Amino acid sequence: MKFPKVPMRRISALTGSALALSVALVAGVAPAAHAAVSYTPVAEIETGGGGNSSMAVDSSRGLLYSADYLQEKVTIIDANSNEVVGSFSTDSPQGIAVDEARNIIWVANTNAGTVTAHDGDTYAPLVAIPVVGAFDLAYDTSSDRVFVTSLFSDDNLTVIDAESFVPLAPVGLGVWPEALATDPVRGELYVTNRGDSTLSVVDSTALSILHTVALPAAPTGVAVDTAQGKVFVPLADGTIAVIDSATGGITGSISAPGALRGAVVDSAAGRLFVTSTDSALRVWDTVTNDFVQDVAVFPTWKIALNPANGDVFASGVTDPVHRVSLLTLPEIVSDAPADAIINESYSHTIETTGSPVITVTVTSGALPDGLALDPATGALTGTPTAEGSFSFTVTATNPAGSVSATYTLNILVPPSVTSGDPAGTVVGVEYEHAITVVGTGPFEFEVSDGALPDGLALDPTTGIISGTAGEPGTATFTVTITGPGGATSVTYDLVVSAAPVEPGPGPGPGPGPGTGAGETPANGGDGLAQTGGDVPLVAVAAGAAAIGAGLLALVAARRRRSTVE
Repeated sequence: MKFPKVPMRRISALTGSALALSVALVAGVAPAAHAAVSYTPVAEIETGGGGNSSMAVDSSRGLLYSADYLQEKVTIIDANSNEVVGSFSTDSPQGIAVDEARNIIWVANTNAGTVTAHDGDTYAPLVAIPVVGAFDLAYDTSSDRVFVTSLFSDDNLTVIDAESFVPLAPVGLGVWPEALATDPVRGELYVTNRGDSTLSVVDSTALSILHTVALPAAPTGVAVDTAQGKVFVPLADGTIAVIDSATGGITGSISAPGALRGAVVDSAAGRLFVTSTDSALRVWDTVTNDFVQDVAVFPTWKIALNPANGDVFASGVTDPVHRVSLLTLPEIVSDAPADAIINESYSHTIETTGSPVITVTVTSGALPDGLALDPATGALTGTPTAEGSFSFTVTATNPAGSVSATYTLNILVPPSVTSGDPAGTVVGVEYEHAITVVGTGPFEFEVSDGALPDGLALDPTTGIISGTAGEPGTATFTVTITGPGGATSVTYDLVVSAAPVEPGPGPGPGPGPGTGAGETPANGGDGLAQTGGDVPLVAVAAGAAAIGAGLLALVAARRRRSTVE
């Protein structure tokens, strides 16, 4: 069944000692790396309860489960938004663990003397297994088993098969077994025995005891660093025993004055967290065992780690639940956005680093029309609709501070040819044709295929074809125009015609009457009298015809005389 959403009473966004920083960057220049600020309380979550007994995180679903012994319920919290999203009832829950693969929540119910498994979607109980005084429990991924300690019960560790829900044979431990921690890498389980100040190391598959470690004081919690091969056990005397997980031997001791309680390790970050009922949440380096810092949340008793982001949740017996994050200043690590093409789909991601979650927003200027920025992912997407240069500032922000970068994003228009085909030309005649283009310039022109007619050339900057063709023929060639917004090509046929042939001069007229050979007419002309204006061609032809007729008549008369003679 579904349970109603429980409203959240109070969520306080805290900044603690976080440093606010805003750095303006030149577009395309990455900022300098920033060091972590500190582990800092970032939220206080009210569960509406008064007996917080244990917590567990489902990192794959981003949920925190908080068991409340007095209110007899388990509160469900969104581990990212800090919002209480629901709850389910169960009898006196003390311990809690999550089988993420099956989405099952396991709960140890002390007064009821049961261990219950709940469906992670409906929270309905799937099974109730009798376990007298069930106190704490842990789910081990390597053996696929649930291990349960019993309150005030000697020599008894209950083992449950997580798939079949069938209890297996109990394992005899020390006196008053209490806290548990698993090492799925080594396949081992670590159980504190408060009654006789020992730590039992158990093979989680064979269920045999590998080591029993004698401790200098009563243990109050246990945590494992799988990366360093260390087990950390807070003790009632204000120290932390450091144990080699391979040998079971104590290799060191950390001084930690105060009433120490629970512990968790973030192996990825190399940090140990220990709660205390009379001091702050304390942090150590698991590699060097050196103290790192106190986090100003107290008193704290129960603790849980979200391995997905390194957040720690700590609470006292009563509200609130404190969320503690390792705050690192945001850093913008991506290059400046590349130029965009008008009316074409565009995508660029403003990548950031830092913790916890970062939001990216436009804090100055404006994005190009048609583009939008996703504040959660930093994705700049859309289809730009207007040409131009757009300057804007983006700011990446988290509780540690902020960092900014200013960019200029150019929206470009590809080149497009507006001039017509080049006209033909004639051999020996000076020629010029301009290829005109619109779009975002400057442009470069080149003949990318074929060749211009001999004697003509293309200016690569202006797009003008000019020169004097030397040979007739048809030249086919392609011109490619390239600009910031892309390239386009156009193919032309340019015809070169031969030069026209001019007619040569005809024979001149003979010397005029009264002009001897070699003499020049007195008027400097052609031997004919010039009476003003040119002699009409018809008159010349008529005169020639008359002279011809006279000559024919003279010849005929002579022939006749000859005949007569």
